[in-house]
Amino acid sequence: MRSRFERRWVRWNVVRAVTSTAALGCLATVLAVVS
Repeated sequence: MRSRFERRWVRWNVVRAVTSTAALGCLATVLAVVS
């Protein structure tokens, strides 16, 4: 039971990390273009 839950948890954690990194990159790009 725990291993099934843990796999799903880790997968969504990776998705969240990649999305956050992409958002940070977009923010940095916008700030660099605007200033």
